[in-house]
Amino acid sequence: MIDEIVQKLKDAKQPRREFVQLMEEFKNPYLVLIACILSLRTNDLTTYPATLRMLEIGKEPKDFAYCDPERLTKAIYPVGFYKNKAKQIIELSRIIVEELDNKV
Repeated sequence: MIDEIVQKLKDAKQPRREFVQLMEEFKNPYLVLIACILSLRTNDLTTYPATLRMLEIGKEPKDFAYCDPERLTKAIYPVGFYKNKAKQIIELSRIIVEELDNKV
């Protein structure tokens, strides 16, 4: 009986988390990088809606390089260390735009 239950659990397909699905849909290395920054020290259930709100601001480095820090902070709240992450995303975006010619 227990062996049957264990086997059924192994055979059952696990639902995929929304954030993981979203990451797989990204074809843009920049968005993957930014989403990874957001996900550090944050639960996927928190990261997913924050990432969607962030995507309303933009999808390219130029969209974040000069965006209002308060706007980005509000968009990514309540991810862990959201104030620091907003600053890091803006600074990283500026470097990508100004020094790396938008190449990630």
